Amino acid sequence: MENQVIYENESGIFICNEDGVLLRYECSPQNRLELDDCEERFRFFGQDWQHENRKDKAIRKLVIPSGVKQLGSCSSACRKMGDISFEHYVVRDEIVLPDSLKIIGAAVFRGAMLPEVKFSSSLSVIGATSFFHAGISRLIFCSDIKPIYGIYYSSHEHPYFKDVPGQGAVEIPENELLEQHLCFGGRQFKYACIDTLIIPDGYACMSLLSESNIRKLIKYKEYDTQSLEKLLL
Repeated sequence: MENQVIYENESGIFICNEDGVLLRYECSPQNRLELDDCEERFRFFGQDWQHENRKDKAIRKLVIPSGVKQLGSCSSACRKMGDISFEHYVVRDEIVLPDSLKIIGAAVFRGAMLPEVKFSSSLSVIGATSFFHAGISRLIFCSDIKPIYGIYYSSHEHPYFKDVPGQGAVEIPENELLEQHLCFGGRQFKYACIDTLIIPDGYACMSLLSESNIRKLIKYKEYDTQSLEKLLL
């Protein structure tokens, strides 16, 4: 058995391998909620958020511990057997993605309901369908995050392309895929409902979110951290 690292906080117990890949999450009893307890937070998404798939998956908070480097796998467009998943989770109060987190794998938060998601500059990869059909109250992109273009598959000889504003589909070699770009596999936010999106002014991430439903868009001055901090108050 590989060496494991165990973290424990108010969210529950997180079990990782020695490389920082999250293997298992065990919610603490105090962190569990009934789905009805989340109605006030998510009622603006309509009734769909109360789907039966989310029964017994409502929690107060999900604080990913510092030291966790990867959630799931991003080597394919589908979640692999045994990968960690927060699919259809309902997180009422808080979700924290630590600066140590480098990779969010395929379908990790598929169909989840989340209060606020903030991507820091340390994040390297967002895997395919990672937030497919999710509901997010507030989604925040930091100004110094890696370039964000929707990377997607094709059945042609060269299977990877990116959507570049003004250029359309541009081929990208596989060996450069994860080194240079934040997204892998496509459909990261397809059918996602985002109440408020906060991005740096002029930042090229809209192609990534073209298939999502964004209710309110707020732009702040790029590299102006004080501007961002004021928005988050």
